[in-house]
Amino acid sequence: MLKVTDAYEFVHRKITRNKVLMEIYKLYEDLLECEIILKSELQSFYKNQQNELRLMNDIELLQTTEYTLERENTINNIMPTIGIFKLSSSSIDIKHKIVDIKNMINEKINIMNNIQELIPIEGIATNYQLSLLKK
Repeated sequence: MLKVTDAYEFVHRKITRNKVLMEIYKLYEDLLECEIILKSELQSFYKNQQNELRLMNDIELLQTTEYTLERENTINNIMPTIGIFKLSSSSIDIKHKIVDIKNMINEKINIMNNIQELIPIEGIATNYQLSLLKK
C-alpha cells in the first residue's frame, strides 16, 4: 500500500510529465507553422510556374502565325526558370528549424517516458499512462 508521502511524489511526477507533454504539443504547433510557411512558398512557386507556362503557350501560338525574334527571346528568357525550385534563404533557415524542433520533440518524449517509468502502474486511483511515438 502506498503512503501519502509516496502518492505526493507520484502525483508531482505525473504533473511534471503532463507539463512536458504540453511542451511537446507546443513544439508540434511550431513545427506546423514552419511547414505551413514552406507549403505556402511551394504553392506560390507552382502557381507562378503555371502562369509562366501559359505565357509561353500564348507566345508559341503567336509564333505559328508570325515568327518574331522578340518572341523567341522572351521564350528563351522564361525557359531557364521553368521547373527549378530554389528555397529562399529564409526557407532554408526554416528547414533547419524544423529539424531542430523534431529533435527537441524526441528529447521531450524521452524525458516524458523516463518520468512515466517512475510512476507506478497500479495503486494510484488516478494513474494513467501517456505514450507518444517519436518523430
